[in-house]
Amino acid sequence: MIKFFLKLVIGILLVFSTTQLTFSSRLAMFLTVAIINIVALILLSSAIADVIKSYIKKKKL
Repeated sequence: MIKFFLKLVIGILLVFSTTQLTFSSRLAMFLTVAIINIVALILLSSAIADVIKSYIKKKKL
C-alpha cells in the first residue's frame, strides 16, 4: 500500500510541477511538459493497477 501512495503522490506532484515551468523556447517547454506528464501518467496507472491487483487477490482469498 505504501508503493501505491508513493506512486500516486509522485505522479500528482509531477503533473502539478509542470504548471510552474517556463522556457525561452516553446518547443522545449512543450516537449519537457509532455515527457513529465507521460511519466506521471505511467506512475498513476501503475498505482491504479496495484490497487486492482491487491483487490483481486483479496477477493480470491
